[in-house]
Amino acid sequence: MTDQKAIELPALGRPFRLGMLYNLRQDSLIPGVRLWRSEVTEKNTRKTSQISTNYEIITNDSLQEKTKRLGVKGSLKLSVLGGLVNLSGSAEYASDQQKSEHQTRLTLKYSTTTFFEELNVGDLGDVKSNYRELSDVAEATHIVVAILYGAEAFFVFDHNLTNSEDKTTVQGTLEAVIKKIPKLDTGASASLDMNNSEKRLAENLKCKFYGDFRFSENPSTFADAVRVYKNLPKLLGEKFEHAVPKTVWLLPLQLLDSKAERFLRDISSNTVNYCMKLVEQCHSLTVKATDLTKSSVFEHFSQLKEELDKFIESISTCERNMKGQIADLLPEIRGGKREEKALYDCFSATEASPFNYKTLEKWLVQKANEITFITDLTDAITTARGSKAGSNILPNVSFISSPLSTILGKIGSNYVLCLSFQLNEIDEPQLANMKNYLHSNTKERQQLRNVSSHDWLNDYENIAKIRSNVYQFIELAKGHVSDDKIKFVVNEKYLPGGERRVKIVLFKEGLPQDDYNELKKNAVAISFCAQTLTDVFKVNRKIEELWLSATAITDYDFIMLTDELKKNETNLEKLYLYRNPQLTSGSARYLGELIRATTKLSQISMSGANIDSHWATEVASALKVNRSVTVLSLDFCQIGDDGAKALGEMLMMNRKLSCLEVKKNQITDVGAKALASGLKQNSTLLQLRVGGNNFSADSKGGKELPRRVAHFEFLDPELRDSSLFFDLSSG
Repeated sequence: MTDQKAIELPALGRPFRLGMLYNLRQDSLIPGVRLWRSEVTEKNTRKTSQISTNYEIITNDSLQEKTKRLGVKGSLKLSVLGGLVNLSGSAEYASDQQKSEHQTRLTLKYSTTTFFEELNVGDLGDVKSNYRELSDVAEATHIVVAILYGAEAFFVFDHNLTNSEDKTTVQGTLEAVIKKIPKLDTGASASLDMNNSEKRLAENLKCKFYGDFRFSENPSTFADAVRVYKNLPKLLGEKFEHAVPKTVWLLPLQLLDSKAERFLRDISSNTVNYCMKLVEQCHSLTVKATDLTKSSVFEHFSQLKEELDKFIESISTCERNMKGQIADLLPEIRGGKREEKALYDCFSATEASPFNYKTLEKWLVQKANEITFITDLTDAITTARGSKAGSNILPNVSFISSPLSTILGKIGSNYVLCLSFQLNEIDEPQLANMKNYLHSNTKERQQLRNVSSHDWLNDYENIAKIRSNVYQFIELAKGHVSDDKIKFVVNEKYLPGGERRVKIVLFKEGLPQDDYNELKKNAVAISFCAQTLTDVFKVNRKIEELWLSATAITDYDFIMLTDELKKNETNLEKLYLYRNPQLTSGSARYLGELIRATTKLSQISMSGANIDSHWATEVASALKVNRSVTVLSLDFCQIGDDGAKALGEMLMMNRKLSCLEVKKNQITDVGAKALASGLKQNSTLLQLRVGGNNFSADSKGGKELPRRVAHFEFLDPELRDSSLFFDLSSG
């Protein structure tokens, strides 16, 4: 055997034997054909001992890393990727890919070699005298002349992360645990020395095994893996009779017979890596999309999940197509029938199509943001309903998945108030383009739909309206909780056109009404127990949002609540005080004290006729020293010019606030000038919303407000008495 002329390949679980013929174009063995009789081959075989054992910890789960650990190099990677090589035993590890980003994975590789067999080709004599003309075996390109025997095993450990676990921390603990396995004494009574956190992690690990060893049952837990690992050396047999081919060496047939010369072209590493990158990107997108389909919001709504399912299906089809192209083109390129460029062009066409990775990744980010937004809204509804048996605060609210028309006649109530989520297009453009590309000819592929780059979640006015409608719906449900004549339902329907929306529709006797003012008039304020809420904050410091809307909270209640929040640092980030008529300006002082004391509160939203200049003054004074609040909303209040003056003075000193909303507050040009004066010394405020006041963009005060921040738009008058919520921090 001449090393420099031989090709070294990993066996990958294939049944190699000395003297077998191999087709390097197809990367496949040619069964049933030998150049020499078996007794001749055995007589000219030399066998030497080559014993070694080692282990590796593998932290990277990419396909490139897997092929590296299996010894796969060059264009053999494409043969594996395209399915030309039938993987078995330990080589099946290459096909096991991580299924979720919310998962930590570590792999322990065990590798051993036992003996080496080599065929002494020089002593076999003339090929013709022993068998047949090599030119008769046209598909053969090489012959197996040496084999290194041994075995490998891959233990793949997975841990599904909980919401409270840090991936990096868990990964470090997992690595520390797995490293202890190879160092374990092989004695029957030996056990691992682990601390409590390592034991807890080990108990929750799932194990998958890929190996060249024979078991009645593969390990599935950490304890199983430890037991199996200890016994691996024994499983090869006393004389290594259970060892399998690990590495083989192939000799070109033309070295035995010049007439057997075969044209053989290799594939450049650039093309190999390019093809692998695109296939791996498909898998990455599938993992991201699959994770999104597990969102809790899909317990209530299905349209967005259906989009994600279609996305996953299209990506899987694209990935199969690319692998099919590899399987079809690779043998022809190696055999000289096609140029390497043919394969590269196929993959570059995919990259320039609707399956471009960056385009699809951006699409998934958008869908993830939409899921987060919708989840926030549905969580507000489900939280109001109550999550435990016996604590259902709003038994009159239900989510429905059937068409509303089939429900209206069955509910048995005079009135049905429907909160309709209309956020998804029935024929989503990106998905339509992906489907078109997969199932159309080249000419039709060019007729792609335009995919808008506009992110509807950045339309703050519309988002505010959506949030407002949701919380109006919740308040109305609270106000009619004991009214058997009305039921509240939440559903979704495809967007009929125009902007995304969440719409409130009142049905009376099954017919839609023009408005729902009749219900607003009959709604009642919700009773409030400050002691109960205070007790909650004493034991639960993780609450991030507090909504006090249409309640009967009093000044005494408010003092009790703010005192508790000041004494014990909580995670409270957002505070909403909407239409609480019994709160007086006397409570303003205590809100100011809370703002001064807090370090985490980032958003304060208030509305109601009782929120006057005293409230604005106290809040403004506190914000002069506060370093956490970024959004202040005082819409539909009565702060007037005095309140605007206080806010203007605050803006001269505050360097944290990025959004201020004072719509519909009876502010005149005097107040507008005060705000403008404050803004002259402020460069951090990004948005000032002043619509609905007693001045305009063209009035004296309005003209002084800088247009870089000032917005004069005003929402539909129907919202004037509603609780408003503006999410401006994400923009």
